[in-house]
Amino acid sequence: MKLLKNYKMVLKKYHATVKKRKEIKEDTWQVDFILDDDQKEFAYDAGQYAMIKCDKEIKDGRNNVRAFSIYSSPEEAKQDKKISIVFRLPSNSSEYKKHMVGCPIGEKITITGPMGKFVPDNKKELVMIAGGTGIVPFMSIIKDVLKKSSKRKITLIYTDKFEKRMIGLNTLKKLSKTNKNFTFVPRFKRVDRQYLEEHIENKKSQFLICGTTPMVKNVISILQEIGIKKENMLFEEFPGY
Repeated sequence: MKLLKNYKMVLKKYHATVKKRKEIKEDTWQVDFILDDDQKEFAYDAGQYAMIKCDKEIKDGRNNVRAFSIYSSPEEAKQDKKISIVFRLPSNSSEYKKHMVGCPIGEKITITGPMGKFVPDNKKELVMIAGGTGIVPFMSIIKDVLKKSSKRKITLIYTDKFEKRMIGLNTLKKLSKTNKNFTFVPRFKRVDRQYLEEHIENKKSQFLICGTTPMVKNVISILQEIGIKKENMLFEEFPGY
């Protein structure tokens, strides 16, 4: 992962409650947390993540804290004091994730953060390549960038097995229709060299890649083959939990 110059990370703990949750796609859940009244705004850069600690003792050997990319945009967090996360819940999910979709509304949690350097350059054109739940930090980034600069070009290539599994699909379609500089390219199988070359217009863009470890490594290798410099890439891997 490329390190950003002059980057500062200030970690703080925030007390919040589970406000709402819903299954937004097949086996995919969104959980919203609201900061307690005495807590100040949770300020973060789009693309960062936070550690979420629940009250329940988790007996899977990995304790009761997990890292989640933040789905909501910084503006949403500022306005409503809301922080949203999204994750898949397959049949073999961890005890932690099952607790998150089954715990009582109003349960207390602790948020530590923000963390991470998956934060785009604030000037370059952006090419984002997401696989599955790798779209989560991009949803925050896209909404944030479009709010700050309607003239900045963004291309999103989003791959998943089926359209019905695509997180935020309706939002992405709407944003692509209302923002001429945002191009949304859905894909229902792995990207290959030919496909990426067809959809990359500016090789001097900043390339952001997020997905499973094999997906990220494959995309980085292809980008290097077609002449994209490693210093123009940022990537984040989702190992699952």
